Parts: sequence; C-alpha cells; structure tokens
Amino acid sequence: MDLRFLTKNDYKFGEFRKLFKGTRYDLVKASVSIDEIQTDDMEVLVRDKVVKAFAKIKRPIFVDHTGLQFPFLGGFPGGLTEIFWNKLKNKRLAEIVGQSADPAVTAITYLAYCDGKKIEVFTGRIEGVVARNSH
Repeated sequence: MDLRFLTKNDYKFGEFRKLFKGTRYDLVKASVSIDEIQTDDMEVLVRDKVVKAFAKIKRPIFVDHTGLQFPFLGGFPGGLTEIFWNKLKNKRLAEIVGQSADPAVTAITYLAYCDGKKIEVFTGRIEGVVARNSH
C-alpha cells in the first residue's frame, strides 16, 4: 500500500523510508508546496499542515514537524524553530542558550496522518543540553 510523506528533504525522506522497510507500506515522497501557519503550537501546526497536504494529494498522507523548546526561553521557539535556527545558526544558539543558566533543550517531533476521514497525531521527544560555544 502506498503511503505518502510530505517533504522536500531527500535526506529526511530516506530516513523515513528506512523505517518503513519490511512493512506493508511503500513510502512515496509528496513534494507539493503548502503554506505552513506560523505558530509555536506544534500540534496545531501539523494538524493544519496534514489537512492542507491531504487536500492537494487526496490520498493518505503524513507530515512531520520537529521543533526545539528551551526552558531558558520559556519553551520558545517550538513550532517556529526553523525561522529561529536560520537566523541564529548553531554558534549563536550555543552562545545564547549554551552559556545560559539553563542550557536544557527538548527536541520534539510531531507526526500527523490523514486519510480523509480522520487525523492521527503522534509525538516523540528527547531531552538534552545545548553545548557551550567554545571558540
């Protein structure tokens, strides 16, 4: 059975394809463009994203979104991580968060699946610490 995954990232698609190896699903890359809402609420973001993706593809599809949450920044940036990361890059992030009083970080991935009848949302998280920037 074909299962579509919305991504333009070949590396990410390859990683997900490995996860489906040996299952009854054949992962198909769907690289259509959709406008993502800008919100730090990642569940709202993936639900909106999967509905828009299904509307374009009209086949069962799943989407993902990964974000970082820093307690030092009140949980920011969450769903806005890409914008945050593109602006700061890893060196500046290490200077700001890694050298703070609380360099903790939680990486959270949300997956949303839609078959046209229902939406299912799954999450995974991992805790860590941002390294100090050592010049």
